[in-house]
Amino acid sequence: MKVLILGAAGKTGSEVVKQALAAGHDVTAFVRKAEQLEGQAVAVIEGDSTSASDVAKAVEGQDAVLDAVGGGHKAFLETDLESSTARNVVNAMQLHKVRRLVVISMLGEGDSGANASFFYEHILFPTYLRGADKDKTAMEG
Repeated sequence: MKVLILGAAGKTGSEVVKQALAAGHDVTAFVRKAEQLEGQAVAVIEGDSTSASDVAKAVEGQDAVLDAVGGGHKAFLETDLESSTARNVVNAMQLHKVRRLVVISMLGEGDSGANASFFYEHILFPTYLRGADKDKTAMEG
């Protein structure tokens, strides 16, 4: 299967790349800077996930998309990185008739909210994860 992985150079994305390759998939890694994946056995597309045209070009010809884009260690900052990426991915998939999508979110979002501990719900979300929480909520919406 031809799989596009957005955020392929990040901590989670790089693990997704490894697992997709191990499963025998034809992997295309979408990253901000191509040198982030030098030496890997993947096709690399350099682009900006908040650019609809960059994402549309990357999605063309794929069978599935895995969105592992994340804000990393700046989870306290307000951003629309993940929600705008998700919007661009969905629009590109509709355009190119790609029907398989996996998006990585975070504990406490959507249906997983019931599994968030007191510590997450009352300490991490309102402080350190406040920016990521808002963006991921919008992404899932």
